[in-house]
Amino acid sequence: MELRAADARTLADALGEPGVLAAAPQRIHAMDGRPLAVRWYYDVWQRLPVVQIGLFGRGVFGVDEDGHRRLAAMPRAMSDDLVASVAFATSERRVVANARAVVHPPLTARDLIRTRVRALTGTVQLQLQLPETVAEARTTRADLLAIVRLRPAMAARMLVFLAITTLVRLKARRVIRAGDFTTWLRDDSSRAVVIPTQRRASVDIATVDIATKEKR
Repeated sequence: MELRAADARTLADALGEPGVLAAAPQRIHAMDGRPLAVRWYYDVWQRLPVVQIGLFGRGVFGVDEDGHRRLAAMPRAMSDDLVASVAFATSERRVVANARAVVHPPLTARDLIRTRVRALTGTVQLQLQLPETVAEARTTRADLLAIVRLRPAMAARMLVFLAITTLVRLKARRVIRAGDFTTWLRDDSSRAVVIPTQRRASVDIATVDIATKEKR
């Protein structure tokens, strides 16, 4: 993710407001080069009510001193940003409209599914520890229907979202049954460094030259 210094300062300013213990920026998904399935999945995901008000999935959030103590008292779980989100009441956390973070989603549907399996596994882990609190952060069927009812053009995207969600649940079932709440299924596709063709050729030539000198 990307966060400008100005946006970090805006988050810090928000933490100075009375009653605000945690603050997070608006998320902007960088969708260039993403396949249709990934784009459509996030088209639906970002419209979910719990996603719009939660601190998770933004890449960064800030807490004040009282918020830090609150987090320290929470159970340890793999989905640490979800822990932070449910640790605070809606009135205690703030999604700051003037602060923005650019989040880079997976470049492949396969990596998207990997990260969603991790997210679901982390949610179940936390739900076992805080069942009532986490239940409030779950998406309901009514939430999904409301999206399509408000924007009928989202119907096809919703089908893709539901298909990926179903596959994620099937894959996560075995992990959850095994009690594996430590394996971190990371998305490596969005972390890859793309080297322009001309620069790559120069790097290859330099590598060959160095290797030749070492042999000598």
